Parts: sequence; structure tokens; C-alpha cells
Amino acid sequence: MSLSIFEMNHYRDVIRSRIDQNSNKRGYQTQLARSAGCQGSYFSQVLKGQVHLTPDQAAALCEFWSLSDLEAEYFLTLLNRERAGSPQLQKRLGGQLDRMRSESRRVGALMEAKTKDNIQLDPQAAYYYWSYWYCPAIHGALAIPSLRTIPSLSEHFNLPPKLVGEVLEKLRLMGLVVFESAEWQSTRTDIYLHDDETLIRNFHLAMRQRANFKLSVENREELHYTWIDGVAKKDLPVIKARIYEAIKEQLQISPSQSPEELVCFCFDFFTL
Repeated sequence: MSLSIFEMNHYRDVIRSRIDQNSNKRGYQTQLARSAGCQGSYFSQVLKGQVHLTPDQAAALCEFWSLSDLEAEYFLTLLNRERAGSPQLQKRLGGQLDRMRSESRRVGALMEAKTKDNIQLDPQAAYYYWSYWYCPAIHGALAIPSLRTIPSLSEHFNLPPKLVGEVLEKLRLMGLVVFESAEWQSTRTDIYLHDDETLIRNFHLAMRQRANFKLSVENREELHYTWIDGVAKKDLPVIKARIYEAIKEQLQISPSQSPEELVCFCFDFFTL
């Protein structure tokens, strides 16, 4: 797995990483120099740390690499920090870099590519949907043909049939499901989790409530793993960035056209 741009602390590291990733492309460094609008010899001096790129040249590389707005801003800020003439400005720009790293790992940023055409629920509906584990679970389960009736959902999730029926009715009122041909069917699954700290926290807590229950039910096919370890402070951003990249890679996997199991992936990484 290649390093994310947000794992890097120097703009030259970003350039070198891109060159390494494209080592099979003949003349790639020359392409970069041409895209930046400078001579190949000058670009070599940049890589050796003898001179800096200009902001215009760095912006041109962002365009060549098709970086996202946040990635481009991060790359340009790395450059500006190294070009800064005072410790005060370097510190201020360093703070901006820290905020961009945090922004890159937010739920909204992770889901950016998936939410362009997604729908947002109204605040009251969103609060209900994301605060109870069984609401998105029942909604998601309708993708599985064998789980499209109240009795089958009730048995699968070990929930009272009355509660399952109430959830399905609320989902119907939200415009997310319909009842046709004696079974419940999902009409929309692309629900966007609002950029709301309360909703995000509720969703985390709700799914971990379910995880705690599953821990009490022995199932060797399921995975639960927790450990405590000591790490260097300088390694924390690297570890978090790699976790973020693994999650993003999983999100980019196309959903199955014929799902057979509904799964939940939870991950926590924090200091004690």
C-alpha cells in the first residue's frame, strides 16, 4: 500500500513518492518537470533540496496528479511551510497541516466519493436512523432476498416482530422502503451520514452496542480483536493514516450484486 499524501511531512517526499509509484513509466520525472513548467535540471535540484518549487509550479503538479481540493491544499501548504521565512509562519502553517490531516480522516471525507448522488434525511429522521443499530441494519438487510419479511428479520436479528414492523414503517415514511408482492424492498440505500458530530457519535455507539452483544454469542467465523501497545508519538499519525487508507480502500470495493450476509466493520484507535 502506497503512503497517503497526508502521511508525508515534506513536499519533496510527495514528489519522490509519485516518482517511485510510476517507476515503470519511462521519463516520468521529465513529465513532472514539464508539467511544472521548469527545466529538468532545475527539477533535479528541487529533489536534491538545493532550490524550492514556486507555488505556481506546485499548483501545476497538483493539476497533473488530479489531486482533490484537500490534497492539493495540503501539498501547497507543505511547500509554503518550507518556503516560510520565520518560525512563527512555519508554526502557523504546521497547524493548518494538522487540521487538514484530521479533516482527511473525517467520515465525510471518507465518504466523499460515495455521496455525490446520495440523499440526506431530514434532521428528525436522521436522528432516528443513526441512533439505533437495528434501523440501518434492517434497512441494509433488505438487500438479501431471504430477509424481506418481518418474521425473517425478527428471527435473524433476534428482535420482537412488533419492533421490526415499526422500524419498517418508519423507513417507509422516510421513502427508503416499500411493501410490494408480500415483501419489503429497499428503494434507496445511499444514505448520507450528516456531517453532525452528534449523529456520528450516536452511530458509533449504536453499532458498538451490537458488537458487545455479538461478543457474548460465540461464533468462530466472526472477528473481534483488541490489543494495547506502546508506540512512539511520531508514529501515531502514520498509524492513523494507514488505517484511514485501509478503510478508504474497503469503501472503494464495489458492493456485491447478490449479497448473502450483512456485516459491520468497527475500528477504534485511541490513546489510553
